[in-house]
Amino acid sequence: MPAATIRVFVSSTFRDMQAERDLLVKRVFPELRARCRALDLEFVGVDLRWGVPEDQAEHGGVLPVCLAEIDQADYFIGLLGARYGWVPSDLSDDLLAGRPWLVSESTPSITELEIRHAIGGPSVGRPRRTFFYLRSDRYLRTVARESLVEFAPESDRSAERLAALKARLGAQRGLAVREYDAPEAFVEPVIEDLWEAIRTDHPAPSSVDPLDREAAAHLAFATERARAFVGRHELLRQLEEHASVREGVLVLAGEAGIGKSALLARFLQRFRANHPDVWTLAHFVGSTSPSTNHLALVQRPLQELQRRNGFEPGQPDSPSELIAILEAWLPRAASSGPIVLVIDGLDLLENPDASHDLAWLPESIPKGCRLILAASGRSLKAAARNGWRIITVPPLSIDERHEAIREYLLHHRKRLSDARIERIARGAQTGLPLFLRALMDELRLVGAHDRLDQYIDGYLQAPDSPSLFQKILARWEADYEGESDLVGDALGLILAARDGLSETELLSMLGDANGPLPPAFWSPFFLAVQESLVHRSGVLTFFHPHLREAVREAYLPTPAHELAMHRRLADFFDAQPLDARRIAELPWQLAHAHEWARLNRLFGDLDFVTAAWSTGPVDRRLALGAARRTIDVRGASHLRGTAGEPRERASFGRVLDGTTPVGMRPQERGTRLVGAPRRGGAKARERRRPHRVRPSGRGDPNPTGPERRRARAPREHPAFASGG
Repeated sequence: MPAATIRVFVSSTFRDMQAERDLLVKRVFPELRARCRALDLEFVGVDLRWGVPEDQAEHGGVLPVCLAEIDQADYFIGLLGARYGWVPSDLSDDLLAGRPWLVSESTPSITELEIRHAIGGPSVGRPRRTFFYLRSDRYLRTVARESLVEFAPESDRSAERLAALKARLGAQRGLAVREYDAPEAFVEPVIEDLWEAIRTDHPAPSSVDPLDREAAAHLAFATERARAFVGRHELLRQLEEHASVREGVLVLAGEAGIGKSALLARFLQRFRANHPDVWTLAHFVGSTSPSTNHLALVQRPLQELQRRNGFEPGQPDSPSELIAILEAWLPRAASSGPIVLVIDGLDLLENPDASHDLAWLPESIPKGCRLILAASGRSLKAAARNGWRIITVPPLSIDERHEAIREYLLHHRKRLSDARIERIARGAQTGLPLFLRALMDELRLVGAHDRLDQYIDGYLQAPDSPSLFQKILARWEADYEGESDLVGDALGLILAARDGLSETELLSMLGDANGPLPPAFWSPFFLAVQESLVHRSGVLTFFHPHLREAVREAYLPTPAHELAMHRRLADFFDAQPLDARRIAELPWQLAHAHEWARLNRLFGDLDFVTAAWSTGPVDRRLALGAARRTIDVRGASHLRGTAGEPRERASFGRVLDGTTPVGMRPQERGTRLVGAPRRGGAKARERRRPHRVRPSGRGDPNPTGPERRRARAPREHPAFASGG
């Protein structure tokens, strides 16, 4: 999967920059996307004025979306010609709050506001890089007389304000400002400027150790979970005490959404700061694709110990030998200094029959090694049978809920009355941090403040987190779908993907014959849902299993719906270049779509098999073993070679059913195939309706009209629904 996502925001006036924006989309972005792919990076270009009519691109409602997208951007491209751009009548107090760089005596144009925000506003991650390209007035001499009105200044006053803006950009130290004579002339400078910045900010993949990349993904996941953490002081003290003084295993217990991940993430932040000499290894199940495999989980500390202590544990011949090697080497490693291993989300491990009994963990924990786990369900019962110390995470106290709400409002520059905060804090469900955060994410987007109390009451009617997420899905549909199926399509595709999907992949699949879905149609929805999604190694997936299950119930409730979505994904990845994403997704999608003949042909493709085999032991098992986890012996007969077939196809078929280990590592031998294939499938998905821009405010709270195509019956708007 991609190691990171690169986001580039494009700002320009509308009428006179059509040629430049087309060149960016058709020449600059594809070139940079290809170069980034070689660095294992995902490139996303955001131009909210491309592919939409002028009356939709230039109205006051799009400005909050533009500013929010700039906040997310790594790089900002500003294009200026001879036009100053559309000037809104006024700016709301909410928009200006906390943004002094936008305030001026007279209202600036949308384009100048974007430029001011890019230079003076906040950024996510490293400081944002800005690049400005000023088209020379000499270009006006080449424009046909009948078209000159589209390129000339709107008025003398506009020309003066534009000249002042350009002068300020040229005078400000540290800004990259170039002048160009014609649209074609700026293509190469933009490519080279951005590419130089990307290469500087992101080292080549050959210099990034795979273990470091995996650790960075877990750290990013933990940082996101800890961001909204409050309270839990006694639990933090007990975790600190166990990691510092006690020996053995400590288990955090609690229902899903109670905040175990956030608690462990905050504990790790504090403990690493206070004990920099103690070696800690954190593993958050679900933060990366390999993280959900219990054998990969065992391999990771072994590989880290090998690198850290110079151990040579050897190559295990079976899962049991892998576990035995870890048990043997942990005491030797702990003898040179304390070790703290933290594993979150044991209940999310794949293959529950083999992983949830915890038999793969060392039977005895050596002196100097402390193990901290988060568990529920079967894994928690296994921990209790082992006699390990268990601490139950309680709901947030009323005071902690107050603190969490006020911290959230402060972070997002929002305000609620004391009475509303109290009503939210007193809700029985808001003791679960997941419920409280999802509720606050929703209230933050309410535009009709006179109906805020109705929204609060409506969401608090949800008895639990799954019911709340169903209400949230209904709100997203009301606000962002219109006549399209954007919400169900996007979330259904993410759900059906093995590892999640990159933004570029999503936009391609949500588009049509004319190209990917334009960012102007995607960004309002994406900005609204991004708190419910996480970027993991460059792909989008769900923040929490409760949302995943709500999406499944709403949009993929039957095997027929699932088959259709898996076929759609299989068709997409089958048309992609032979890279790590195609290797990871295509076999898995074909198997889950029950496309046995196509899977047979794929595994008969020697180029594909060779490329997949070189991706590493964990990815190789996940990619090439996809069919083994889905097909039984009858399904394997579709893949096994027959007389007259090419040798590589016959050999690989035998690998799948475990009869001939062609180059396979010993622990991968003998795996039998499970899950009988079901013939047939769903009808082809009907043609999607075109997407259209929605206003930035909330949709009609009581939408009417013909029911859109969805997997389930119409739902009431969340603010006025009578129950959960």
